[in-house]
Amino acid sequence: MTDTSRTRSVGRPSVVEERRAQIIDAFIDLVGESQSVDVSVVDVARRAGVARTAVAHFIGDRQALLAAAVAELQDRYQRTLDLALGPDPSPDTYIDVLFSADWALQRDNDDRAFDTIVAHARGEDSSRQVVRATFQHFLDALTDSIAAHHPSLDDPRGRAWAIICLSEFTITLLELGFDADDNRRARTAARRLLT
Repeated sequence: MTDTSRTRSVGRPSVVEERRAQIIDAFIDLVGESQSVDVSVVDVARRAGVARTAVAHFIGDRQALLAAAVAELQDRYQRTLDLALGPDPSPDTYIDVLFSADWALQRDNDDRAFDTIVAHARGEDSSRQVVRATFQHFLDALTDSIAAHHPSLDDPRGRAWAIICLSEFTITLLELGFDADDNRRARTAARRLLT
């Protein structure tokens, strides 16, 4: 007797992951463009090039679509950050990346979508948990880096927290039109937290 559940049929490969990615990408694009999570399933399907019923078939309901987008954006954010930081980054490397012109000033559609979803997640528990996990991972990694590279400093978690908050709020202020020199000042203040 053979286990048919493990046997792949001959012929065309499954398109499930490809369709899921198309739908999630379409949703993220629309959220970033509209800066609202209240985009219609019809618009998502149209942007993805699939039938409206395909959204439910490949993703599920609206909550599942939002959760899939949050997970995808978290994964993209983490990959981008890991690539920028490199292996075993020092706290100075974190600061260089977080306050670089590319990170702080070059906001793209994914950033707008992530910010929109973060704002929405404050009132929605499952999304909030995924977004929180993203920041928790980042906070833990920076805390470990500070502890390893500056063992004489007290409260590495508090210092990591302050650096991340300074970076995130600086980005918000720059988006409001504050001068790019303020980013340089924020970077200098972040470096002082390592002394």
